[in-house]
Amino acid sequence: MSKGFFHTTGECIFSPPLGSGGGIVRRDGRTTEWWMILLCDAEIGSYMREMYRRATHGVHKLNEPLWGTHVSVIRDERPSVMEYWMSLEGKEVSLSYSNHIELHAGYAVVEVRCDPILDYREKLGLAREPEWPLHMTIGNLK
Repeated sequence: MSKGFFHTTGECIFSPPLGSGGGIVRRDGRTTEWWMILLCDAEIGSYMREMYRRATHGVHKLNEPLWGTHVSVIRDERPSVMEYWMSLEGKEVSLSYSNHIELHAGYAVVEVRCDPILDYREKLGLAREPEWPLHMTIGNLK
């Protein structure tokens, strides 16, 4: 696929629940307490998973991620400036995403550009850029 960028929005979700039960404790005993994701349009992920399946001639099928199509903004990082934590809960944020699918550790992702979210990370006292550059998780091979 050629690399282009498209626009969408994502809803800010803090401490995202793991499954329908609403719990935040992971199998490894850690939690999603200090996580923030942008929940994106499910159709984007569905479309891209199908394009990946076709590009691999049906040999590889991507599974939907646990949190659906999403951008992990904060991954287990406790902010040093707590007054802004959760201030974006439920808010919509505009972002741009690539159509170039990459695989990393079994996850299918596309590049994301979103300056307002990087600004928010700084406002919380976190590094502007996350450990893993902003990306939208569209599926996994797990």
